Amino acid sequence: EVRRDSTLALGRLFDSSVVPHLIKVLEDKIKGVQLAAIESLKKIGDVRAIEPLMELLIHSDGEIIWAAGTAVASFGEMVPIDELGALLGARDVATRSNAILALGATRKREAVAYLERALDDPASDVRCAAVEALAPIVGKESLELLVKALTDQKGKVRFSAVAALGLWGKNPIAVDGLIGMLRDEDVKVRSAAAKWLGRCQAKQAYTFVLPLLDDLEQEVRLAAVEALGALGGSEAIEALIPILGSWQLEMREEAIKAIGHLCHRERNTRVLQRAAQALWWTLTDEKRVAQRSFQCLERIVLKLEEVRS
Repeated sequence: EVRRDSTLALGRLFDSSVVPHLIKVLEDKIKGVQLAAIESLKKIGDVRAIEPLMELLIHSDGEIIWAAGTAVASFGEMVPIDELGALLGARDVATRSNAILALGATRKREAVAYLERALDDPASDVRCAAVEALAPIVGKESLELLVKALTDQKGKVRFSAVAALGLWGKNPIAVDGLIGMLRDEDVKVRSAAAKWLGRCQAKQAYTFVLPLLDDLEQEVRLAAVEALGALGGSEAIEALIPILGSWQLEMREEAIKAIGHLCHRERNTRVLQRAAQALWWTLTDEKRVAQRSFQCLERIVLKLEEVRS
């Protein structure tokens, strides 16, 4: 424990002169000391540490591999892409996954060819890592590969692809891909697609998200309500009002929140009054619902005064 703490202390010095010593400590027989050396080398950020850290990606211990992979990734574009790419042939899933994440951290288009190969890896964890690695790499090739990942047989890979495409904002190709996933068989994928479309404020997705209010799964319905709060207008307020009478507490809460967002932008007095009337009846609901309704009503009253003035 003393050696581990002293090794961590060296990293807090941010002194490159200790790097040769820390590299030697990577060979320590005690895992805690090795992990401390990895963390310290990561903090100091001296390029001399890249190669010895990469050698740990083929270690027998998964925790060491993960720590080393995170450290290598922190060096970003300084990491040699071809050497990382060579690790995609390793037998260990953790080695391949962490090499892939480090490739993504370079943000270089030269890494895309290796990541494309990784999307066909037999291990779904590796394919998920490839999707995550592609997300920050800007370019047509990476976007096309993310769209391809939407067809993966594993739901968790498709889920990762949805999240990655969500980071592309209002890009038409990304939005079209997300809209298509609203019909996915996996509950988490449908939910994620709806949420990301809302966060991207992809207004063209409104009519595709609306039917999810009747989805069999509550998780999807909640996501749809959240998304409509960002995507809709008067029509969305009208569609959300009936949900205020839902027997599910979370649905009522999310509907109030969404209606509040929409009314903030609404200027149709008739619609605002309809929302206020519907919210009035929820003031006798459970305490936290009633409190949220009261706050929402206050904002609607102020909005009505603004519109009428």
